[in-house]
Formats: sequence, structure tokens, C-alpha cells
Amino acid sequence: MSEVTFEPFQRVLVRDNNEQEWRASFYSHAKGHGHKCVNDFYLQCIPYNDETAHLLGTSNSPTPPELEFKPGEHIEVFSGAGEWNKAIYLQPDVNDKRKIVAWYAEGKDGFSASYAKARHADW
Repeated sequence: MSEVTFEPFQRVLVRDNNEQEWRASFYSHAKGHGHKCVNDFYLQCIPYNDETAHLLGTSNSPTPPELEFKPGEHIEVFSGAGEWNKAIYLQPDVNDKRKIVAWYAEGKDGFSASYAKARHADW
């Protein structure tokens, strides 16, 4: 995320390192290399808003890696069953910019769906 200026009592997500879960807090003031919030001092602080609300309670990165796929490219998508499956990239998900829309190509009958995890594949 780009450099952000915080205001007192602004809603924020905070943690000390990338392994910790994001916690909700209210911003107080900058202190040294960190941020003083109403409940403690933290090294990492990002605004809490519609774009970051999904991070609360997770240790996910606020800026997911950008994967650039070309329409029609063979990819693999991570399914709800915990497996990587063959798919064909269609487009970014217009309703959730953290996801893509792909044609699920496994099995006889395919279907399109939105996926949060995808990777390049040679199949």
C-alpha cells in the first residue's frame, strides 16, 4: 500500500508482523517507527475500509500479488475442495478485484466461476 496519513480515531487494521492476524483498532498517533492505537502499539497499520475489511482476522497481505493472465490462457484454479484444477482464464471479476473469472475445464461439462487463487499452468 502507498504511504498513508492517519487521523486520530480513524478505523484501522493493525499487527506487528506478516504472520499475525489483522486486528481492528482506532488510530491515535505515530510513535517512532510504529503506530499507537487505542489498545496497543503496532508496527503495521492500514486503513479499515471496504477494500481492506476482508483482511480482518486473517494474516493475508493487504496487496495480493498481481497475476496477469491473457484471455484464453490455460491456468489452474484452487477449488473449495482444496485442489488445483485446470481452467481457462476469462477476465478479472468485476465485482471483486481480488478474484478472476475462469472457465472450469475439468470433467465433461465445464462452467465459469470466480476464483481467489489462480496460477499459470502448462496443460
